[in-house]
Parts: sequence; structure tokens; C-alpha cells
Amino acid sequence: MILSRMTPLLNVENVSASLDFFRNALGFEVEQQAEDESGVIWAQVTHGDVIFMLNRPDNIVSDHRRQRPSYGETVFYFTVPDIHAAHQDLVEKGYEAGPIERQAYGVDEFTLRDPDGYEFAFGAQFGHDDSDD
Repeated sequence: MILSRMTPLLNVENVSASLDFFRNALGFEVEQQAEDESGVIWAQVTHGDVIFMLNRPDNIVSDHRRQRPSYGETVFYFTVPDIHAAHQDLVEKGYEAGPIERQAYGVDEFTLRDPDGYEFAFGAQFGHDDSDD
């Protein structure tokens, strides 16, 4: 089997609220969307080669996802060139980005949750400092 692309589909309570998050916090663009009499029920957003679909099924509740601990389930991981600039940008926009933490595997990272509690991590490699040896 040959796979050519993976596109996560997130089931959300309110597609419009999710679109605001993806556009304003993460800089995604809306590529497609579908509506019914209640509003937007599905959308596809893109940022370069990164694609997500947002879907509103009937009777979805996201409270359990909002309440789970960090890294408690699936995490969508983005690599960024400047972790401090990415963190500052989100905080200045009013988003509750977690603290930047240095990991033993050579990455500085922080997390952020969307309106439905889906967790996004942002990471950047840091240089090896020989003075720590």
C-alpha cells in the first residue's frame, strides 16, 4: 500500500469557532467549507502542506478532552523555526500557550489547546552546549 497524504479530521462542537482558532492562532487558510441551515458543518484548512478537516457531527461534547492532562492522548506536533517568537505571538493574541520547556531529546516546546481541547505542541531544536558535559 502506498500512502500519499494524511489529513486529520477533528470532530468539533462549533466549526466556526474552530475556524477562528485555526486562522487567528495558527495562520491557516480556509480552503473549503460546507454549510447547512445551522451554519458551517465542515471545513478544510491549510497552512503550506499542513491540512486539517474540521467536522461537526451531531451531539458532540468536548469537555472530556478539555479536562485531560497534557500529552494525555493524541497531540498534533508542529515544528517551528523560533520557539520564543511562536510562543510570544500566541500570547500576544490572547491564547493560553503553556510554558516553554526544554526536553532531554534536544527540543524546546510548549503546548496549546483549541476550543475543543485538542492539544497542539510546538517544538524547535536547540543547540548542544558542550559546557553542560
